[in-house]
Amino acid sequence: MDALLGGAEPRGSDRGVAPQRRLLEHRALCPRTDAQYDLLAALGLELPKTLVHLHGEAHAKYRAVTSDWFKPAAVKKLQPAVDSIAEEYAQRLVDFGGCCDFAQDIAVPFTTHSS
Repeated sequence: MDALLGGAEPRGSDRGVAPQRRLLEHRALCPRTDAQYDLLAALGLELPKTLVHLHGEAHAKYRAVTSDWFKPAAVKKLQPAVDSIAEEYAQRLVDFGGCCDFAQDIAVPFTTHSS
Protein backbone atom coordinates (compact mmCIF):
# COMPACT_ATOMS: atom_id res chain seq x y z
CA MET A 1 0.00 0.00 0.00
CA ASP A 2 2.93 2.36 0.60
CA ALA A 3 3.63 2.28 -3.14
CA LEU A 4 0.08 3.47 -3.83
CA LEU A 5 0.48 6.47 -1.60
CA GLY A 6 4.07 7.23 -2.58
CA GLY A 7 3.10 10.14 -4.82
CA ALA A 8 1.29 12.05 -2.09
CA GLU A 9 2.60 15.51 -1.32
CA PRO A 10 4.31 15.82 2.04
CA ARG A 11 2.41 17.68 4.71
CA GLY A 12 3.19 21.36 4.79
CA SER A 13 4.02 21.65 1.09
CA ASP A 14 1.52 24.49 0.83
CA ARG A 15 2.77 26.42 3.85
CA GLY A 16 1.97 29.81 2.34
CA VAL A 17 -1.77 29.01 2.17
CA ALA A 18 -3.90 29.69 5.23
CA PRO A 19 -5.62 26.55 6.60
CA GLN A 20 -9.07 28.16 6.32
CA ARG A 21 -8.52 28.94 2.65
CA ARG A 22 -7.38 25.36 1.95
CA LEU A 23 -10.53 24.07 3.69
CA LEU A 24 -12.79 26.36 1.65
CA GLU A 25 -11.05 25.34 -1.58
CA HIS A 26 -11.43 21.67 -0.65
CA ARG A 27 -15.13 22.09 0.12
CA ALA A 28 -15.68 23.81 -3.22
CA LEU A 29 -13.95 20.97 -5.07
CA CYS A 30 -15.41 18.15 -2.95
CA PRO A 31 -18.92 19.04 -1.87
CA ARG A 32 -20.39 16.97 0.95
CA THR A 33 -22.71 14.33 -0.47
CA ASP A 34 -24.64 12.85 2.43
CA ALA A 35 -27.77 12.80 0.28
CA GLN A 36 -29.23 9.67 1.86
CA TYR A 37 -29.01 11.10 5.39
CA ASP A 38 -30.30 14.47 4.22
CA LEU A 39 -33.30 12.75 2.60
CA LEU A 40 -34.10 10.69 5.71
CA ALA A 41 -33.83 13.78 7.91
CA ALA A 42 -36.03 15.81 5.53
CA LEU A 43 -38.66 13.06 5.69
CA GLY A 44 -38.50 13.12 9.47
CA LEU A 45 -37.21 9.54 9.64
CA GLU A 46 -34.78 8.29 12.23
CA LEU A 47 -31.21 7.96 10.97
CA PRO A 48 -29.81 4.40 10.88
CA LYS A 49 -27.74 3.35 13.89
CA THR A 50 -24.68 1.14 14.17
CA LEU A 51 -23.04 -0.42 17.22
CA VAL A 52 -21.22 2.87 17.71
CA HIS A 53 -24.58 4.61 18.19
CA LEU A 54 -26.11 1.98 20.50
CA HIS A 55 -25.66 1.87 24.27
CA GLY A 56 -26.53 -0.34 27.20
CA GLU A 57 -28.70 -3.41 26.64
CA ALA A 58 -29.27 -2.73 22.93
CA HIS A 59 -25.51 -2.54 22.34
CA ALA A 60 -24.91 -5.75 24.32
CA LYS A 61 -27.54 -7.68 22.32
CA TYR A 62 -26.14 -6.70 18.94
CA ARG A 63 -22.55 -7.18 20.05
CA ALA A 64 -23.32 -10.71 21.28
CA VAL A 65 -24.51 -11.65 17.79
CA THR A 66 -21.24 -10.56 16.17
CA SER A 67 -18.60 -11.20 18.84
CA ASP A 68 -17.48 -14.60 17.47
CA TRP A 69 -16.72 -12.98 14.11
CA PHE A 70 -13.99 -10.85 15.67
CA LYS A 71 -12.14 -13.45 17.73
CA PRO A 72 -8.46 -13.78 16.74
CA ALA A 73 -8.84 -17.16 15.00
CA ALA A 74 -11.78 -15.96 12.90
CA VAL A 75 -10.02 -12.74 11.90
CA LYS A 76 -6.79 -14.59 11.05
CA LYS A 77 -8.65 -16.80 8.56
CA LEU A 78 -10.04 -13.74 6.81
CA GLN A 79 -6.82 -11.69 6.78
CA PRO A 80 -5.75 -12.48 3.16
CA ALA A 81 -9.18 -11.44 1.85
CA VAL A 82 -9.21 -8.31 4.04
CA ASP A 83 -5.75 -7.35 2.78
CA SER A 84 -6.83 -7.77 -0.84
CA ILE A 85 -9.98 -5.70 -0.37
CA ALA A 86 -8.01 -3.00 1.49
CA GLU A 87 -5.53 -2.77 -1.40
CA GLU A 88 -8.43 -2.43 -3.85
CA TYR A 89 -9.96 0.45 -1.89
CA ALA A 90 -6.60 2.12 -1.29
CA GLN A 91 -6.14 2.16 -5.07
CA ARG A 92 -9.66 3.51 -5.47
CA LEU A 93 -8.74 6.35 -3.09
CA VAL A 94 -5.65 7.12 -5.17
CA ASP A 95 -7.75 7.01 -8.36
CA PHE A 96 -10.06 9.69 -6.94
CA GLY A 97 -7.07 12.02 -7.01
CA GLY A 98 -7.49 13.30 -3.48
CA CYS A 99 -11.09 14.46 -3.84
CA CYS A 100 -13.96 12.28 -2.69
CA ASP A 101 -16.63 11.84 -0.06
CA PHE A 102 -14.62 9.36 1.99
CA ALA A 103 -17.62 7.93 3.81
CA GLN A 104 -19.73 7.38 0.69
CA ASP A 105 -17.00 6.55 -1.82
CA ILE A 106 -14.60 4.49 0.31
CA ALA A 107 -15.71 3.64 3.87
CA VAL A 108 -19.26 2.40 3.22
CA PRO A 109 -18.42 0.32 0.12
CA PHE A 110 -15.31 -1.06 1.87
CA THR A 111 -17.14 -2.12 5.02
CA THR A 112 -20.12 -3.56 3.13
CA HIS A 113 -18.00 -5.26 0.45
CA SER A 114 -19.18 -8.76 -0.37
CA SER A 115 -17.22 -11.33 -2.33
